[in-house]
Amino acid sequence: MNIRMGVLQMKIKIFVLLFCMVLLVGNVSAFEWNELNDKLTYSNDDLKVSWENWWGLGETIGTVELKSHKSVEEVLKFGFGKEEVVIYYDLDFLELYENGLGKVYLTDKRTNKEIQKEYSFVYWTNETYEKNIYEIQCSKAVNGTDVCENVFLGKENSTREVWKPYNSRDIQKGKIRIGLKTYINKDDFIDGVWTIAGRKISKHALWSASDGMLSYYKFDDNTTNTFVLDSADSNDGTATTNTDNLAVTGKINSAFDFNGSTYVSSTHDFTSDIKGGDFTMSLWINQSSLGLDQRLFYQVHDTPNRGLYVTTDTVNSDEIQVALFGSSGSETHVTTSLNMVAKNWYNIVVKRTDGFLSIHVNDNLEYNASTTVGSFLNIGNARNWFFATSRDIGGFFDGIMDEVGIWNESKNASKLYNNGDGCFFGFESCIESSISIILNSPINNFNSSNATINTNGTIISLSPENITNVSLIVDSIYIETNSSGINNTDYLFTTILSEGDHNWTYEVCDNSSSCLNATTRNITIDTIFPQINITFPTEIIDFHEINTNLSVNWTVEDLNLDTCILEYEGVNRTVICLDNQTQINITNSINRTIIFYVNDTVGNSNSSTRTWDYKIFQNSLTYSTQTIEGSTEEFILNITLGSGFGISTATLIYNGTNNIGSFSTSGANEIITETIIAPSVTVDTNLSFFWSILLGDSSLINTTTNNQTVSFIGLDNCSVNSNLIFNYTIKDEGNQTNLINTTVDLNIDLFDSSRTNEILDFSYQYLETNPVQVCLNIPLLSSTNYSLGSVVKYTSLGYVVEYYNIVQFVLANSTVPQNINLYDLSSADSTDFKIIFRDDNFIPVENALIYIDRQYIPENNIFKTVELPKTDSNGETVGHFVRNDIVYNMRVVKDLEVLGNFENIIAFCQDITIENCQIILDAVSSIENTFDYNDQVGLIFEDPTFDNNTNIVSFSFLTPDGIPKEIRMEVTRNDIFGNLSLCNQTLTSSSGTLSCTVPGAIDETILNVDVFVNNVTAVKGYVSISSSTFGNLGYIVWFIFSLALMLMLGDDKTRLLISLIISYVGAVALSLSDGTIIGHASTGVWIIIVTMVGIWKLNKDNPQ
Repeated sequence: MNIRMGVLQMKIKIFVLLFCMVLLVGNVSAFEWNELNDKLTYSNDDLKVSWENWWGLGETIGTVELKSHKSVEEVLKFGFGKEEVVIYYDLDFLELYENGLGKVYLTDKRTNKEIQKEYSFVYWTNETYEKNIYEIQCSKAVNGTDVCENVFLGKENSTREVWKPYNSRDIQKGKIRIGLKTYINKDDFIDGVWTIAGRKISKHALWSASDGMLSYYKFDDNTTNTFVLDSADSNDGTATTNTDNLAVTGKINSAFDFNGSTYVSSTHDFTSDIKGGDFTMSLWINQSSLGLDQRLFYQVHDTPNRGLYVTTDTVNSDEIQVALFGSSGSETHVTTSLNMVAKNWYNIVVKRTDGFLSIHVNDNLEYNASTTVGSFLNIGNARNWFFATSRDIGGFFDGIMDEVGIWNESKNASKLYNNGDGCFFGFESCIESSISIILNSPINNFNSSNATINTNGTIISLSPENITNVSLIVDSIYIETNSSGINNTDYLFTTILSEGDHNWTYEVCDNSSSCLNATTRNITIDTIFPQINITFPTEIIDFHEINTNLSVNWTVEDLNLDTCILEYEGVNRTVICLDNQTQINITNSINRTIIFYVNDTVGNSNSSTRTWDYKIFQNSLTYSTQTIEGSTEEFILNITLGSGFGISTATLIYNGTNNIGSFSTSGANEIITETIIAPSVTVDTNLSFFWSILLGDSSLINTTTNNQTVSFIGLDNCSVNSNLIFNYTIKDEGNQTNLINTTVDLNIDLFDSSRTNEILDFSYQYLETNPVQVCLNIPLLSSTNYSLGSVVKYTSLGYVVEYYNIVQFVLANSTVPQNINLYDLSSADSTDFKIIFRDDNFIPVENALIYIDRQYIPENNIFKTVELPKTDSNGETVGHFVRNDIVYNMRVVKDLEVLGNFENIIAFCQDITIENCQIILDAVSSIENTFDYNDQVGLIFEDPTFDNNTNIVSFSFLTPDGIPKEIRMEVTRNDIFGNLSLCNQTLTSSSGTLSCTVPGAIDETILNVDVFVNNVTAVKGYVSISSSTFGNLGYIVWFIFSLALMLMLGDDKTRLLISLIISYVGAVALSLSDGTIIGHASTGVWIIIVTMVGIWKLNKDNPQ
């Protein structure tokens, strides 16, 4: 019982205690209450915090999510010297939480000690503002280009998001974004812990001071990989090729040379760094050639477009264009007066400052206007950033790019340009240093021929600290220090430098022990004149050829070679000094002096002169570059000899064979000639040749070796070859129709034109082919002649075997093709006759051609060659004749000489039964004809003749080589009554007679006879008809003449008869009448006899 009472008393005490605690709740702080009441839950990688109430059995009363940082480990960087929103959270509470924004605890992460720093709360909201409205208006300039400008149209209200002061400690109900704003000092590195709803957020957020630099690409990479370093952060890029393929000398150290297909890219999102705030982008470019729409930097996300790009203009390649794409729209801005020039460095600075976009080029403000595009923050498809191309991999940049910096704040364009020297990466660079150093002189890469150098630099202090000393540093050695400590003045140093290359800079220190070095400049000292030695040409050159290059060799020595110039014939040409050689074209033997000039980079110069002479100067070489074997080829060398030199011998060495040439003097030149026969070859062959000239001083000089292509010459039956030379048609000798079933055996011997060397021997049998053809494998050259001999043996079924010979035919381009008719006599009509020919001494003549010409009466009585055999060693051959009926002419020719001419021969056989048929010819019994030879047309002929009995004009001819020619004879009259064509006869044959019958009415005139060979005039002659020259008019003249004599002598009968004799004699003598005075059947004799009888009769009875 006592135990139970004790337990009951204890319970009562506990209850009373709990009741008292409830009554005392109002005396507990809010923090102490929340510590007991609320639970914090972290999620989303600790970025989000949830408040849960214990008394409400786990009910969430609000959430807080860190939005300023990507992670709780991220350290945001801000430019120092101004206030920034360093942390911001998105808060979402179910009810108003009074005094929910507690103290923010700030810790210096360098010392891990809590610090005191002023701060304030701000919230993200919308505000209405007036926005300027612009319109791009363009007009045509005089040169036709568009001139555009932004024209202000007015203002309109617009809305934008901004940070505004949050003047409360309460956390409002619902969603709100609240940030912490504080001043950024130079060395800040701070961790901020917020107290929200009475609880510290243990997952902290950090920030540090910086110059606002997001990334910096020095493009100094030069490796065998594609890695491109971001010197300011970890936003490294990737090149499309190894960086050692891009590396060249840049504005500062190395740079990348993009060739129009290479570029650099990365997945980093600069637009999320910049958003809608200020930014600066600086880069240096040096374009290889100006081009439209060449992208420099590009990051534009799509769907929708967010970001920006910088490019050369799409209209004018010498301008810069900037395109912006933001939450409030897009804009394009273009510089309009830049006029960039290729192969020059330009510093492009694009920045947005408090809503204004500016474009600076080489520290010149090229564009400045307000922009309202809004935030670049991506809300669609993320795209990479690119240097030297676009997101579509197009619009490539062609040129050098260097020193690309990107900041999320507005920077000073003048400091970035740094008077054209550029700013290098580094915290102590000219961008943020409190000391400004401007090196005035000498300029970078200065060359001097004076070893004494004066340096000049302007030193400016940008902070309260004072300058303490300035030092000149040459080749990393401190040369001199000025400790005057004067701010904002020029510091001058004088030093003497040794020969060679040096670098120099200034170092400046202030009283805060901060020191800064200026960019390093290079200088070269060169006081020595360049040295030249011309090693070729020497003073005497053995041989040179016109219009060919002469080598000029030299050596030059200097530490800083700049330019070398070679002067020849008054023309200066720049050469590469260290090449030590070049070529000059020699066009004559007169100009033989060169002057070589050289200067170095500091202006030292020197020159050297060389004059030379030639032993032999070749003015020209004349020859055929292509010929055919067996062709006669002439080689002509025209040279000028140097003073005091003469030729002893000149030898043409052709294909290894020596050929002694002849030489003669022509003015100031020597002409050397030699003629050779192109040797035989089996295939087309290049044969080399040169002249070897022995001079009087015993020097043997060879000219340049040249080649002559000698083509192989071949014959066939035109089955493969196509250059026709002979076309033989076999005809019936009687009716002159083409024969069938023919057999032709052909042999051709081809010699050079002098018949010294046989080139080929061609034989072929043609069966049942008519006509038969012979073709060359190549066309004949216009300058090539050959001597050809041929024998054709031909027959047909039912016909005899006959021969046709050709000797010493000149085969040339102008003499082919030849069409030859071969006449074959049927066996039924033919009789074989042995033809025997002897000369004047009755000695048999061997190898004489026997031209057998048959008369064809229906064809105007012409004679054609129907067979052309050749005599053997006994002076004998065989001919085929029609016995007893056909008239033949026969001529014997050898070596262009007509040995015999036999006309109107009828073949009678002495004893046909024993086939003893002979025709014996000898020169003694030959008709005495005078034959002429026309070597231009290759024709042997006798002068035209006229037969008074038959009124026929005849012309006999033959070709000495047996080749048929087309002979045309034209007979005309030309007397006091004018011209009249009497006949025109044509015959194609190797021998024959043309005949023309003169009409009987034409009996009193001289007739002109013109003979044409292959349409070329060969003979111009005439024949005289033995009749009155005056025709019927002659009889009238004779009558008048006789009447006059009779009237003068008519008083006496005897005198009258005498006058009749005188009249007749005079008429015949003057060709007034036909007839003769004496001779068989002469009319004149009987007239004289009758007249004498009459005189005797009249006077017989007269006394004596």
